Amino acid sequence: MTGPVPAPVHSGNTPRSPYWSQQADRVFYVSVIDGGRKGVLLGPYETHQEALDEVRRGRRLAEDADCRAAFYAFGTCSSPRSRPLKPVFGSGVGG
Repeated sequence: MTGPVPAPVHSGNTPRSPYWSQQADRVFYVSVIDGGRKGVLLGPYETHQEALDEVRRGRRLAEDADCRAAFYAFGTCSSPRSRPLKPVFGSGVGG
């Protein structure tokens, strides 16, 4: 796996906060970390919340594909909209 450096996630962000307004040029992904290996499983999503809502599904897909995924770390990350990443399980759209 290759992949992004997870973007910072700050609690208390609202659509009116400065941090939130800087995210308009980014897209979000469900990410996975296995030791030093990093990758993206699902995405892109327009909002961080959409990616957060899909972490459980990303974990399930990873565990279905590889039993060792039970020991991986799952979360979210982002990338500039102009530099989209290629997720392992394809587009985040759908279920």
